[in-house]
Amino acid sequence: YLGYSQDEFSKKYQESVDHKWEDTAEESTLAQRLTYLVESNSGEWAGSATTLLSSIQPDTGFDKTIPANARALASELMRIAPVMRSVGIDILRSNKREAGTGRKLFVLRKTKGNSLFENGVSVGVNVGERCDREDPRPY
Repeated sequence: YLGYSQDEFSKKYQESVDHKWEDTAEESTLAQRLTYLVESNSGEWAGSATTLLSSIQPDTGFDKTIPANARALASELMRIAPVMRSVGIDILRSNKREAGTGRKLFVLRKTKGNSLFENGVSVGVNVGERCDREDPRPY
């Protein structure tokens, strides 16, 4: 373990991963816009990927760092969820659909404390299934 005890190594490794994810979030235009959107909506935003895309697109025109369409944005939300969680925002995909359009709904919300979802991106009713960092189960 490179001169560390197993516990020290695990702690140092987790700190390294956390810092990398935080750096990734700081460098990502999408992560910055999602953070701003959640913070400007009292800590929670809900809607379809189409609505989200129109909310985060700049008024000045096309931004190539933002997914070009709602389908690409939905995929990117799933990919970026662990990064966003590291900076205190959960991305949840609801089992419910938007009335009238049938579009999948997403919920973005500020987390309370340092809890992690066990299975990456949370889906539907499993929103409350959290584990604390002290939990002996692996991440």
